[in-house]
Parts: sequence; C-alpha cells; structure tokens
Amino acid sequence: MKNLKYILLTTIILISISSLFSAEQEGLIINSLSLHIRITEMVESEEPFIVGDTLVFSYLPSKSKVRHVGISFENEDFSKIYNLYKNENGVYFYLYKYPKERVINYKFIEDGIWIVDKKSKVIRTDKNYIQLSSFEIPEKNIKEHISPIISDKSVTFTLRAQEGIKVYVTGDFNNWNPFLYKLKEITPGQYSITLKISSGRYGYYFIYNGQRVLDSENPFTGISRIGEKVSLFTIE
Repeated sequence: MKNLKYILLTTIILISISSLFSAEQEGLIINSLSLHIRITEMVESEEPFIVGDTLVFSYLPSKSKVRHVGISFENEDFSKIYNLYKNENGVYFYLYKYPKERVINYKFIEDGIWIVDKKSKVIRTDKNYIQLSSFEIPEKNIKEHISPIISDKSVTFTLRAQEGIKVYVTGDFNNWNPFLYKLKEITPGQYSITLKISSGRYGYYFIYNGQRVLDSENPFTGISRIGEKVSLFTIE
C-alpha cells in the first residue's frame, strides 16, 4: 500500500513539474524526478552539472528575446547544432548523455552567434586560436560505456544523431528487415529502443538518412553473410 502511495505521489509530482516547462519543449521526455526538479529550479545558467547519467548544460541569453539557442561539440567537429529547451524562468538547457570523451569542449549559439559558456571554469583555445568552453567529467562519474546494453535477454540500442529524424536498427535478429524496428527519440538527438532477443551472436547496424551506420559506441565489428561490415554483440 505504501508503495502504491509513493508511485501515485511521484506520478502527480512529475505531471505537475512537466506543466512548468515552456511549450517550446513539446516532445521532451525526462524520466528522472531529481533531474526534473533540478531543471525546474534553475533561475540562472550554471556551470555544467551531472544528475544521474546525464550532463546538463545551461544558458541564459544576453537579451530578453531570442529566436534560437543551440549547442555544438568539438568531438563532432562542430558539424551539428542541437537545440536547447527552456524552463519557465527563461533558462535554456541541454541534456547530454555521457560521451566517450572524458573532456567535452563546446560552444553555445545564440541567434547565429557562437559564444563561450560564461559559467565554464575552463576556457580552451583550439589549433585555430578559437576559444572553446570545456568541461571535464569527474572521476567518480566515469562509467565504462558498453553498447548495446544487454540485460536479461533484452537489448537496448542507443544512437546519438541529429534531431527529428527516423532511425532504425536492423540485424540478424530480424532477418535484416530495414524498417521493422524504429528507435524513439527520448531526448533531442538521442534515440533508443529495447528489444527481446534470444541467446546468440548477432550482427547489426543503424539506418538513417538513407545510410547504413555502425554503432560507434561498440568496438566489436564483423562481416555479414553478404559481405557488409556490421557491429556485433552476443547474448549468453
């Protein structure tokens, strides 16, 4: 009975908190209560901080009205710009799952202008003498990243890509049907799907934007029966 009351209370709190976010955040899903509360309470930007397995970047615009706020990362050669969301206090934020890199170099973009994070304690200069904000993940938060995540004959595939696209995973487990399993965009640019798969060794890859893409977080690769390079995993 106590567990039921706790679940009901938690659900009510989550619903209440979600109503506090701006309409600009339609589609944003945050499953962590502590992360919800932390983001809701922000009244100004802060140095990047970690809640659970999520790194949070925040930004407060220099003017009252802005058209767009984004963030871009050096580990992607600044080739992608990810949209930030906004809470009711006007603070923009971006949720970032741990990358492979220990040190994350980044810049914000406000209405097309690239800006360093004023709250960052570390500013680095790249080879082109351009200033970048930098954040180093503390040792206590470092976890070995294994992809895909295998648990009790279920497999969770995750992929980080551009926002708002269709991403599929295909492999030996579905006879390489390219459109059977579509990943869900759980946060902007972060896609995931969990499948029940029986014991065995499987090859797989992702499909998006008309391209076959290996799992960059999985170091194990092989060749499929038709000669394609694929990512590999094994379920005991």
